[in-house]
Amino acid sequence: MEPQGSEAEGWRTGVALDASASMKSWYGRALEGKVPPDVAKDYEKREWIETRNEDGRTVKSFQKQAYEDAIDRGYLRATPNIVQPLAREFIAYFAGNFDADGGTTVIYWACGDGSKKEVLGDFTEEQCRTIAINGPSQVTFGLGTSLTPAVKYFVERFVDAKRCMFVFMTDGKLDDLKVQPVGKQGRLSLQMQLDSLEDEATLQLRPAGGEYAGPIAIDRPLILDGQGATIWSLKGLVVSIESDLVSLCNLRIEVTGENSASRLLVLRGTVMGIPAEEGDWNYPQALHLGQLAH
Repeated sequence: MEPQGSEAEGWRTGVALDASASMKSWYGRALEGKVPPDVAKDYEKREWIETRNEDGRTVKSFQKQAYEDAIDRGYLRATPNIVQPLAREFIAYFAGNFDADGGTTVIYWACGDGSKKEVLGDFTEEQCRTIAINGPSQVTFGLGTSLTPAVKYFVERFVDAKRCMFVFMTDGKLDDLKVQPVGKQGRLSLQMQLDSLEDEATLQLRPAGGEYAGPIAIDRPLILDGQGATIWSLKGLVVSIESDLVSLCNLRIEVTGENSASRLLVLRGTVMGIPAEEGDWNYPQALHLGQLAH
């Protein structure tokens, strides 16, 4: 069901097409068929087949001349491009029915080492119906499938958008997805961002002033710059700091449930910006924090 009224306004849309190596044949960029043994022997005599040793195994690979001859003689043929017609259809639908600018952004993701992308461009509904979708041309098909860089591209590209809808097409597992139990609604997103950080990294929450559902736990030294954001929970502990050298800046922490007498923040050590105490603290339901260092 499509959004109605005010909910239908201000959308920005994007489609990310998986370009990992396993998708190559789906784009019509692989070959299928079989070369007869006698023809293959002829190619070897002509030195159109390269023989090499890889990890103790003898590997034979066709050279360009062999491929061209096999295709010309009908032994090999390109795989059908099954991505293009389907992608054209739903990209055009996005552009014509959702996007505020009438154009949907299309990228290839999971290219190169699996983390690279290639931006195909922004397309109107009419352009989408004829767009060539046959895989990346500036980078190679990928050796892995990393979702985070593609998500990051869209988030940064449309950071000021009122509403966003992005579709990521893939044929298999995600190499950078850390699977963990999802607790209260919304916990997975912020907790995953924190868990993916290196020690002493800085995470700035975007959009500034946004709201993030807790509870969350910080188990490594880092800086969390909320940029005016709020981390909330209906009840119970909202933020748990379980490491030294953690700084929280420009952040609001709330318990939003009625009649909740809960702890907002648990940490041990030195606090800068509010009076220092140890043990279990009972704070008001909304607490404005300066900088906290554990």
